Amino acid sequence: VRICPSILNSDLSCLADETKKLVDAGADWIHIDIMDGVFVPNFTFGHPVIECLRKKTNSFFDCHCMIQEPEKWVDHLIQAGADQITIHIESTIANLEELSKKVKNAGKRFAIALKPKTGIDSKIEQLSLIHISEPTRLLSISYAVFCLKKKK
Repeated sequence: VRICPSILNSDLSCLADETKKLVDAGADWIHIDIMDGVFVPNFTFGHPVIECLRKKTNSFFDCHCMIQEPEKWVDHLIQAGADQITIHIESTIANLEELSKKVKNAGKRFAIALKPKTGIDSKIEQLSLIHISEPTRLLSISYAVFCLKKKK
């Protein structure tokens, strides 16, 4: 099991210090929510923030992209220091397989996220793009949270 806290609710005036506190407390990865104000109503971090944080830590950055047209931003995220780029399958992606290859060829991890209301059955073909190279419980934990939310 990996501990991957989000920095979304951090004190933005001292984001590097907040990130260091998470790492010092035992975080395995730092989860960075990237929102464009279109795919989801909030607007948050972009590649300049990742680039600044990268100068302060070698932590693994899991960049969760809740954005439209993620292919426009992948190169920026890679250059800024993202270690994993997670793309929502519901976003407007021209070619998911091509995007997956681009991220992996840059030596980064690629992941796919689903909104809770998206049926897995309708996206199963695209989920085959995910290659899990090491056992992880992230998927099962996310699925458990998904199931709990759905029951409410």
